[in-house]
Parts: sequence; structure tokens; C-alpha cells
Amino acid sequence: MRNGETGFIEYSQLFCYRFYEGKRMKLLKKKRHVVLCCPGVMFLCLSITAADEIKGRIDWPEEWTVFAPFDRSHPVPDAEILRSIPGTIHASETADAPAQAAEARRIEVEPGEPFDLAEILGDPFTRKVAYVFLELDSPRDQTLTVGTGGDWWLQVWVNGREVFDTLDQGNEVSPVSILNHQFEAPLKEGTNVLAVRFIAGAATAELALGGPGEFPAAEKRKAARLAERELNIFPERFEDRLRFPVEDQALAMVRRGMELPRTDADLWRGELAGLQPMPERQMYFREISETQAELLDITSRRFDDPVTIRLSKSRYPWEDRHLDAIVWTTPPEEGRRPRGALEVILKDADGAALARHEISDLSPNGLFFSVGFPEALRGSTGSLEVVWRPAGSVVGRAEETFQVKPPVDVDRSGRVPLRVLNEPGATIDNAPMTVGVPFPLGALYDETNVRLVDEEGAEMPLQTRVTGKWSRFGPVKWLLCDFTVDLDGEPRVVYLEYGPDVRRAEQPDIAARDLAAGFPALDAG
Repeated sequence: MRNGETGFIEYSQLFCYRFYEGKRMKLLKKKRHVVLCCPGVMFLCLSITAADEIKGRIDWPEEWTVFAPFDRSHPVPDAEILRSIPGTIHASETADAPAQAAEARRIEVEPGEPFDLAEILGDPFTRKVAYVFLELDSPRDQTLTVGTGGDWWLQVWVNGREVFDTLDQGNEVSPVSILNHQFEAPLKEGTNVLAVRFIAGAATAELALGGPGEFPAAEKRKAARLAERELNIFPERFEDRLRFPVEDQALAMVRRGMELPRTDADLWRGELAGLQPMPERQMYFREISETQAELLDITSRRFDDPVTIRLSKSRYPWEDRHLDAIVWTTPPEEGRRPRGALEVILKDADGAALARHEISDLSPNGLFFSVGFPEALRGSTGSLEVVWRPAGSVVGRAEETFQVKPPVDVDRSGRVPLRVLNEPGATIDNAPMTVGVPFPLGALYDETNVRLVDEEGAEMPLQTRVTGKWSRFGPVKWLLCDFTVDLDGEPRVVYLEYGPDVRRAEQPDIAARDLAAGFPALDAG
């Protein structure tokens, strides 16, 4: 990214990342979020604590006392239990979980480093609860700055009094680090007890805790980690970069994401695919200035207009076969479910309708869907219009324009040689082979349009599986091929033929018969 440019990021990347770092900073929210930008990368939302805000000194313990696993529905222990480190924690029965008791388990940890509690919580660990206790020996009465992060929710008590939690929003940032969040812990002279109720997320069960002395090392680890990565490399040519629309926001899915299924829709005819409601918790991208922006995360979406639409990109490769859109319908009364129907109209550059779709099952959180590219949009400009009719009459409409890049110049049929070197000079009948074959953008759309032939052109049995695509509904990027060859001590070359007119011969079904013991026997020939 050049200096002075913002928002030029691919939609799918924003699903996975918040912001990435660089050299120019602006403080957006006290203590928590800093937007950094530099050439070649996106933005990173960092969590920092300024040096003059770090309070207190203490030798951070190298041992945790852990009680696990518990269910999220189990009640939190009384404050009296959280004031000291017990030998056992008991949890009473709930409607969702039986009574549970866990003995104290002491583990050694590196101060300030994340520790994964997954093994202690058991498999699966998602949404299971662990209680972690630490003894903090303070030389005097003081206020101590404590750093923490956890995948994904936590509550913290000091001497039985709750001082911090992330129950509403979760950890917010990744990876887990004591730089994620900071809070102030009131300590008395002598022994203090810090207790954490940790609820594991879906990805890991990592928890990090540290005091002022651990912050410098955490900053160094973060800087080293970012220096090792080359993230979000943009195409060299500016016109090849897929950018967000220039309005006041561009949208992303939440951390847990959405399932984006494959489709049998005829996308070349402008059919609709992947329709589903947006999740309740959503993010959006807000520009602050020409060089800075922030990613906001909120639970409710309301707009001034009855209908609001955003496209994932303003430029789409023809080979993608589809565009992605999110549409919100905003009822006059907050909290009411939208009623009626939404008409989706795909238009060409002259405004002529190329495809129409009606959606009757509306969602209060918005709808995500994909629309295919008809032939008329090849290398042209189009628009997507949505019209909301709650009771037959139009109460709102919105429209977004986009460009479809011309198709790339690539051969859509050809022959790929697959060489079996046979350096040992082996002689084997039906030697099994597995190979991954890459295809350039736009060369192959359907794995059934390939076949395997030998040196003489005779077809050989072949099994294939698509392991990567250039886009969700787009062409094949990697094709995994399984086949067998006969080797007689010499190398061999077989050929993978592909093209829209290539058809693979059908193989007979595998024969199955029952054995006396009741198990099936399979005969692949």
C-alpha cells in the first residue's frame, strides 16, 4: 500500500485479521487501540499501555494453581473461596451440567507467556471453564498494572473483589498476549490472591498473565513475530488491487465467520447463491482520515436508510464468477423483524436488468448472498440494486456499482506431463501415485474435465479431488490426482489432459459382497 492510501484490502483477508502494523501511529482509544499504517501492509489494531501508565513493581510468580474442567453454566464460586487458594473447588448441578469437583493442580509457567490450558480442559475444550489462581507477594500497599489476554473470555478477581472481565466482547484481538488488555489491581502488603475464571474459545485455550516487568519482553516478542511475517502482499500494479467501496464503511464477517458453501447455481446466468443471514455480531471498517482507519465491532446494525447495501469489492476478476453482497433492511421500529420481500436486480452498464431474484425470508441482522456474472458483464461495469417491499409497496432501495475485469489470456485446454522418475529402477505393477497439479487462473473450472493418458494416448483410471480454488466459486487452483502405473525398471511419463471438451471414462462401481461374519468385502478390480 502506498502512503496516503487506505482501505485497499481484499474482503476475505479482513475476515481473519484486524489491522497490521507499520510506522505511522494515531491513538484512537485510551490505553487500548492504536492504528498503524505503512506501505505494503494493512492495519493492525494493537493494544498498548504507555510507560507512564504502568504502575507498581512485583516479582511475577512462575506457578499457577488450576482447577478444571467446569461447565460454563456452573455458578461462580463465592468471594470467600476466591480470596485464597483452595484445595478443591466444587460446582453444584445446573440444568445443563452435573455437579463437578476439581482438585488443585499446580503448573509451572513462563511469566508473561501464553499458556495453553487445552490439555487440562480436555477434548473438546471449547467453552469449558478453568479457574487459575496466583499468589502475588507485594512488598507494600500498591496499585499494580496487570496485563492479560485469553482465548476467549475471562473474569479476574483480586483478593475476592472482581476487577476486570471480557465477558461481553471476548478477547477482541489475536494472538493472545499480556498486551491485549491491562487493568489495575489493588494490592496490600504481603500475600495477595489473583483468581481468573477462564472460558476457552474455539481456536485455542491460551491464557496469558503478567505484571509490569513482563511488558518489555512481550513487546519484543510481538515485534519479532511481526518482523518474521510477510502479510497481505498486494499486487504490484495498482489497478490489480481489489479495494473496498469508497463510502464511509466496508464490511467484514465476524471472527467466527460464516459457512460459505459450494453451489450448483449457474453463475454464468446471474443466478443467486450462498444466501444466509448475517450473524448478530458484526464488524465494519470506518475511515478516520486519508491515512488512518479503524475496525469497529458492534452487536446491532441500524442505518438511516431503509435499505443499505455493501459489496465486498468494487473490482472483481471475471474468473471469480460472482460478487458478494450484504444487505440490511432497517424497520422504522428498532427490534422489529423486517417483513415483506427484497428484490435483487443485477444490471449492466446501461441499466438493463440481467437477472432478478426475490428474497422473502429477511433477517434483522442483514443478509449475505452471492450473485453470478452473466456474459454481458465480461470486462464491463455493472450494478446491483435491491428494493424492499414490506407490504407490496416500495419503502426503500439502494444500489452499488462494480467492475468486472476482462478474462485473463490463458489456455483452457492442454496437456500436463507427469513424470515418474523411478530412480531405483523398480519393477512394480499398479504402483500407487498421488500428485498435486496446479492450474493457472481461469484454465479449469470442473475437475471432471480432466483425464489421464499414457504415452500412447490410452486412457488410464484416475481419481481427482479439488484442494484449492482461485475464489469460492471460481476456477481450480490445485487438483489432487491419484492413479496407478506399471513400472518395468525405467522412468515413465503420463499426461493429464484438461479442457471443456475433455471427458473422463466412467469406471465400474466397486463390487461389494457380505462375508460370513457380516462385514463387507470390497473388490476394486
